[in-house]
Order: sequence, then C-alpha cells, then structure tokens
Amino acid sequence: MRFLTYLFILSTSVHLWAKPLKIEGSGITSNQKQAYLYSYTGDELFIKDSAQITKGVFQFKVDLENTPSGIYALGLSETDLINIVIKSEEGISVSKQNNKWTIVEGNDSKEIQQYFNHINDYDQALTKIELQYRAIVHLQQANPEEFQRQFETIRLSLDSLNQARVNFFKSFHQNTSSAFARKVASIFLMDENTSKLTYFKSTDFTDEELTRGLIIEKKINMYFMSFVSINAETIASEFSSVLSLAPKASVARKITYTALIKIAASVNPDYCRELYGAMKSEFKDDEFTTRTKQYIPKGAPQIGEEAPDIALPDANGKIIKLSDLKGQIVLLDFWASWCGPCRGEMPNVVEAYNQYNSKGFTVYSVSLDSDKNRWLSAIQQDGMVWDAHVSELKKWDSDAAREYFVRGIPATFLIDKDGIIIGKNLRGAALHKKLAELLPN
Repeated sequence: MRFLTYLFILSTSVHLWAKPLKIEGSGITSNQKQAYLYSYTGDELFIKDSAQITKGVFQFKVDLENTPSGIYALGLSETDLINIVIKSEEGISVSKQNNKWTIVEGNDSKEIQQYFNHINDYDQALTKIELQYRAIVHLQQANPEEFQRQFETIRLSLDSLNQARVNFFKSFHQNTSSAFARKVASIFLMDENTSKLTYFKSTDFTDEELTRGLIIEKKINMYFMSFVSINAETIASEFSSVLSLAPKASVARKITYTALIKIAASVNPDYCRELYGAMKSEFKDDEFTTRTKQYIPKGAPQIGEEAPDIALPDANGKIIKLSDLKGQIVLLDFWASWCGPCRGEMPNVVEAYNQYNSKGFTVYSVSLDSDKNRWLSAIQQDGMVWDAHVSELKKWDSDAAREYFVRGIPATFLIDKDGIIIGKNLRGAALHKKLAELLPN
C-alpha cells in the first residue's frame, strides 16, 4: 500500500511540475497590446489564450497536458498570424520583420510553412482559373463551339495545376525533416494506383491531429477535383458517401459537413441549405455550426417572400425600379434577344399583358443582352409594348440576375400588389390561369 501511495504521489508531482511549452514572439512594432494563440477546428480559428506585448515581445506558456497536439496559429489578429505546430516540449519562437511573420525556432513549425505556402499558391491559381471560366459561361448557350474551345484551354490549365499539386506532396513527403509535416503530406499522396475507392483512409477521419488546421477540408476538395464530377443531380449521393466516412458526433464530421457545404454552395444551393439543416440537426447550435451558416448562399427568392428591389436603366438611361410598380400584379421576366425559349414564350406574355393590363397587370422585363440594338429590335419585333424594359447590357454579369439567382432563362417571378412573390416560372396556360384567379372579370 505504501508503495502504491508513493507512486501516486510521484505521478502527481510529475504532472504538477511538467515543463510547459514556451512560445515566444518578437518584432512587434504596432501599438497593439495583446498577442493571441488560436486553436483550429478545421480552418475556423478560436482564441485559446492571450499574452501581453511588452516592448515588442510576448510569451505564452502552454500546458501540454491540456493542449492536444496539432496545428495552431499565433499572431495579432485572425488576419495577421502565422501557423505553428504544437507537438512536444520543443520551444517555438516567431518574429515579425517587415510586416512578415517567420519561424525562428521550432522545426515542426518551420516545415509546416511549406504546406501552407502551397495551399495559398494553389488557391490563388485556382481562383484565376475560376474567373476565366465565369467569363465564358455565357457562351454555353450563345456559342457552344466557342465555349468548348475556350473551356478546353481552361481544363488543361486545371489539369496542370492539379498535377503540380500531386508533385508537391510527393516531394514534400520525401524531403521534409519533420515527422509531423511528413504525416500531413502523406494524407495527400497519390500515385497511378490511387482511385476513387482507395483515396480516403479511415484514419483521415479518426486522427484528431488532422482536425486542427486546413487538412481534412483540403483532402475532400482534392477528392472532388481529382475523381468526381458533380452536378445538381449527383451531388446528394456523392456527398452522402463522403459524409458516411466521418464518425457520428465527431469533430471530423463537423469539418466534413462544412467542406461539403462550401462545395455545394456553387453547385446546388438548395441542397446546400438542406445539408446545413442536417448539420444543424446533428450538432445543434455549437459555435462551429453557427459559423458554417456564413457559407450558405442566399439563393433565389421563394414564394411568400418579398421580391428584392431592382433599379436598372432603360434604353435612355432612366432608372426604373421594380418597386415603382407596387399596387399592380407584376411579372418580373428575365430574358434576352438571343434566347430562343425566351422569344418562344414572349407571345404568351404579350397576350397576358394585353388581356390583363387594364385590370392591374404589367411586366418588368430585365434583359441579359449585351448588344443594345439587338435588345431594342427584339422588343419591337415581339410587340412588347409595356414600359418597364431595363438592362445592364452585361449578359450573365447582371447584378439583378445574381440577386434572383437566375441560372437559366426565361426565368419569371409573379409578384402581387404588395411586392410579395406568388408564383415562379409560370408559362403558357399556367400564367393565364393564375392571372384569371387574381384579376377576375
């Protein structure tokens, strides 16, 4: 019994006197009074501790017993920081010189900078490619052959970028002197034998170290870039298969939800909102889940909601507001002279206007044209005699089209006298039936 008591006292003493990890910073020239140590959940930052800055220097003493190993961040704010690795009692020292953070001491922290530098460079290059794609997306309908030609050039750039990424992780894994950095690199290693079925490993979602820092999310992004082509129809099944890999109620599952929500935002906004609802149901209102809401796109206005106002110029430059038409039933119609289906539906809209205008119905037409003469010529040819014809002449770059989340035309919203949306994409007989209900004889 005495021996056991002695062991207990000894173990307690070791715990009480365990050496804390010392993290030091220097070179602070701003007037800021505090520095911050941030913990990560995925790529979301949370303040773990703060330290006073005195004469440009600060220091943290970290209790390793209560600080899980992994990637953390150190700095003056969430936008002014450097990533570090807390893994052992190895001291860490950082310095800020010429407005740039550098690691002075701490091999794990030094080596992991290569990973984050690569992520930054890759994301910047990917953003340029995405902008190139957005610039040609309107050609899908207007000039399919030209769209395919330019898209092929963009696709080759993307393939080259992704191959450079594969090469980086192979080199990083071989050459880093840090066991932790090598572990991170191994998460992303691929070769000719890597497939959709073998890409993920069970440890990707069970290793707690991987939940701190931008690791799981980047691996999921890499999976979809390399192996899966998703669209609005396939997204649910593809996302479900990835989500099933993350254990229920785990931090990794929360991060997986967020990664998928960010991807879904640009592919299928409705499913994106559905996915967030599932995340919220599973994880309630913890702070990480609440933060994820910022990635949910607003989406198209729904029936029962107030129609967002539009204020655009007509052909003479006069601003006409959608809200100016309150008090009437309004058909908000997104169309273009080059859109065959739009021109095919226009006789029906004209007929509805002629039949119901005297009873309080009108049309507010937003053209996604870029050629003013073609726009005005189509108005005359199709007998669109109402006054509210507006356009930014920017095709798919129209702010109004973005506000209403218009992805294809014709797109229409029927708005009641109080400015509330009461119908969407009513065409042919369906439009006449609805107007007959609203504006009876």
